[in-house]
Amino acid sequence: MQEVEKKHMVRIHIDRKPYESPNPTTGAALYELGYVPHGEELFREVQGDHEDVLVPNDGTEIHLEVDEHFYSEKVFEIIVNGRQKIVTEKRLSFDGI
Repeated sequence: MQEVEKKHMVRIHIDRKPYESPNPTTGAALYELGYVPHGEELFREVQGDHEDVLVPNDGTEIHLEVDEHFYSEKVFEIIVNGRQKIVTEKRLSFDGI
């Protein structure tokens, strides 16, 4: 008889919000779980001096780690007039910040 892999629930974070996800899961399921808008891409954060990994929005199987972080938009920390500010916009004007 073929043994079926059991899926365990793990806590992950998508765009700084905690979610419970079955493990393993799929890229498409992560996009849906995190309410990632159509046209945006989801990335898996990687430690160290490496590029974050694009999560494909399809049935590719993904094995998760507890408290792993994903994001659908890049957060930028900028300094304006000596004050730190966090922005997510890709284009800024001085008047807009």
